[in-house]
Amino acid sequence: LVTGVAVGSATITVTTEDGGFEATCAVTVNEGIDTSWYTSDPTALSYTLSTAAQLRGLSYLVNASEVEWTGLGLETTNPDYGTTTRFIGKTFTLAGDLWLNPDSAPQQTQWIPIGGGTTNSGAATGAFSFGGTFDGAGHTLHNIYIKVGGTSIWYANQGLFGMVARGATIKNVTVT
Repeated sequence: LVTGVAVGSATITVTTEDGGFEATCAVTVNEGIDTSWYTSDPTALSYTLSTAAQLRGLSYLVNASEVEWTGLGLETTNPDYGTTTRFIGKTFTLAGDLWLNPDSAPQQTQWIPIGGGTTNSGAATGAFSFGGTFDGAGHTLHNIYIKVGGTSIWYANQGLFGMVARGATIKNVTVT
């Protein structure tokens, strides 16, 4: 069991006592991600997001690799775990205005777009898109921080949503 104590990434290497076997894995601890609203009821058709951590949780779920998805106790046979499109037919509604970063934060937490071609660990192996309905209900998402750089194609998919599937709907939301 590994427990994250701070935001960041690390590589963990484990070696048997006799040195005959070694395994390595990358671990990323993200700031304030809450997926419990989904993992507690993955068959619901609609969800209300009340906190920035829950919104980050939506991003995490859409961008999840198979290992990240199953690590949450979810099955890959779940229809929301599509190979390219996630959450077709599901509705996500904001309960109120959210601040993704405090006004006075010395270092802003970078927003990871909902969908967009990278897994949560940053691997450019996925091309996951959001396929549901996101209804901001007239609310505002404040202080989104997006850092764009590099020449990779994956840097093109930036914003609140990085990749949206045909038939998905994003409505009634303001982003500042």
